[in-house]
Amino acid sequence: RAGKPPPQEQSHHSHSGAHPTPPTEASTAATAAVRRKMAPALSPLVRSLMRTALSVYRALALWVLWVRRLLARGGGTSTLAEQRVASGQAWDEFCDTLKAAGATLVAPGAPQDPLNQAEGYRYLSRLLRAGLENFIECADPEGAPQLCAIANGSRAARICIGSDNPDNLYENATLDGSLEYVVTGTRGTVGYLGFGTQSGQYGGKGGLRTVDYLEAEQLVYDDAAAGGPSGGERGFTILLSATRPADAPNWLQLVPEPREAMFIVRQTFGMRASEQPARLSIARRHGAGEPSSRGGGGGGPTPLSAAKLDEGLQATAVLVAGASAMFAKWAAGFQQHTNQLPLFDQRRSNEAGGDPNIRYYHSYWRLPPGFVLRVTAHPPACRCWNFQLNNHWMESLDYRHHPVHTNSTLARPNASDPSLYTRGSSCRARPGHVHDTSCTRAAGTRCSSRTPTRTPTALSVAISSAPSATSRARCASDGSASPRTPTATRCRTRRQTSSRSTSSCAAASEERTLLKCGVVWALVRMKRTNLYRNLFRSDPCSTNDLSVSYVSSSVSTSTAIYLYLCLTARAPGVV
Repeated sequence: RAGKPPPQEQSHHSHSGAHPTPPTEASTAATAAVRRKMAPALSPLVRSLMRTALSVYRALALWVLWVRRLLARGGGTSTLAEQRVASGQAWDEFCDTLKAAGATLVAPGAPQDPLNQAEGYRYLSRLLRAGLENFIECADPEGAPQLCAIANGSRAARICIGSDNPDNLYENATLDGSLEYVVTGTRGTVGYLGFGTQSGQYGGKGGLRTVDYLEAEQLVYDDAAAGGPSGGERGFTILLSATRPADAPNWLQLVPEPREAMFIVRQTFGMRASEQPARLSIARRHGAGEPSSRGGGGGGPTPLSAAKLDEGLQATAVLVAGASAMFAKWAAGFQQHTNQLPLFDQRRSNEAGGDPNIRYYHSYWRLPPGFVLRVTAHPPACRCWNFQLNNHWMESLDYRHHPVHTNSTLARPNASDPSLYTRGSSCRARPGHVHDTSCTRAAGTRCSSRTPTRTPTALSVAISSAPSATSRARCASDGSASPRTPTATRCRTRRQTSSRSTSSCAAASEERTLLKCGVVWALVRMKRTNLYRNLFRSDPCSTNDLSVSYVSSSVSTSTAIYLYLCLTARAPGVV
């Protein structure tokens, strides 16, 4: 970035720790009123009639086109992708899969209140935007690969996924694992810079596993960078291929099968306003020579084809359905250790595309009204660390306008113990959030060699519920017992626990009944498809969260995803 950073980043990352004032109830109500005025004037009846009319017209038009192609048979041949696009089948499957992805929002453990449901559907729409940008607009691994941001919570139209780090700048490029690429760039001054290659995709068979990883400290820098056009910044070159070329100063491995691959860049800032990000570019590499120009060989971007569109739509739909299902399953599992911070399984993280040099501490948090969580931690020896709050769908909360995270640069150690940090998190960090997910990272926990060191000791974290200042003031004003009183606290906790246990049992019983009905319905729908045979032939002990035997051209994807959610639901006795 050149010049003065945006005001929102200055206020959030200022060393003083000052944050913008959260919106008041009056301003929120005014904003809602403006949005209501801007809302479409069409009534539900008109929208329903319009949708019905368009559906009938499309069905008739497709039937006419099918008859014409049938009568003109023999005039030429077309590929399967061309037939799928021309007949509308590719679009139908794409829309059906998006519709089926909504099953994630009613999966066991998902909150059903209007606010979290609204955030959930917005989350699906963000995944849709990310998929379209990544797999259609920026997906040209053969002609003109380019870096884009599939997850970026700093831009105006936010895209958040998988507990995205507020301190990170994520960039990624869609690749073909059987080809070779070259990445060039300058180091910048960002605190942490890492590069990785990944195989597969979210929701695909095998998931999105990390193949190779390289940190900035491991790079061999170009001697000619000093005094060059970059103003003396250190330059570097990284080659991406299945086998290491002899002339490669830096190399990351690709896997030829499956051909779907991704190059990812993570830049972690301590203070964005005072750090310069790395500047990077990527291009195809032909043989042992340098790439001649963007697009590889001067041919420019590859023209759009029916096959590219079909593959892009399928990949986007799988991202929306697969990623949302995977992270919803994670969030449901985190509820088993609410208000704790255990070390997350590193292998599971790597299989989902996580950084192998980062140790993650994922969990779930829940607060009664007027209470805060106080997190006290001794961070391990590492390059940097951070703590953040997410919503249930594992999206980082809006850190542009709310103080929802801290890091090793912004945080202040305790005066009595410099190695000890305390962080208080309140439900007021985001209006309406009283339970959601959280994440703590310790980055740079691996040495400079390619062999990992032993896993660091688990964070010494104590999380305790404590009454906030608002709660204490309210108790004092109405003459009720102080929240600090042990007896009052124990009685309130006992009543809350009893109430939650009763409601949880009733909800679990209802979920089991609905899931059993769903499994029967899905099996009836799939009785005549290949999925019915392939599903139970797959490995039931697979560690992959999204082992997808449902990826088949002859399978109804919406039915398969619905069945997958039923079979993997956290409800005893369903499977």
